[in-house]
Order: sequence, then C-alpha cells, then structure tokens
Amino acid sequence: MRSSESMQASALSDAPKPQIMVNSMVGKMGQAVADATRRAGLELVPYTLCASDMAAANKHLMVEGQKIELVGPETRDEAIGAIKEKVCDKLLGRPPCSRIHM
Repeated sequence: MRSSESMQASALSDAPKPQIMVNSMVGKMGQAVADATRRAGLELVPYTLCASDMAAANKHLMVEGQKIELVGPETRDEAIGAIKEKVCDKLLGRPPCSRIHM
C-alpha cells in the first residue's frame, strides 16, 4: 500500500463512527435492528424510546455488550435534549441539530 493510501486508511479508522438511534429496542424488530447495527460495527445511541410500562419495568437493556437506557414518555423530552447534546454530531443521516424534532 502506498503511503498516501495508508494515511487515508488510518484516518478513516480513527474517525468517530456514526451513531444510530433505534427506538423500541424492547420489541423483537427493534432488538434485531440494534443487534445488526452492532454486528455491522456501528455504534448505537445509548438510549431507546419505549412505552412507559417497559421503561418502568427495566431501566436498561444490553445489546451486543452495550448498555442502553430505556426512556419512557414521561422523560422523553428531557432525554431528547440530552441525546442532542451528547451525540448530535455523530448521528448517521442527521439534519442539523436545530432541526431534529423527535
């Protein structure tokens, strides 16, 4: 590999990975999408929006070794603000943070 190719490969491997937010990870489809995301080498946003009974029964779940916090409707707005602050620049396919309305 030429030195310029080696430098490009190194820069790509050092770049932060995009994060993907998957909601309703407590269901079969959400869990399958989250598992596939991790197996593909992508990062998950460590929060998932879910029903209040699910959030009350379980505060967290694990996806391929990553701890995910369950967020019910009662704390949704507050959590979305924190999510925007923490990971907005890493979200895959995101609009500008000011335009994210979840």
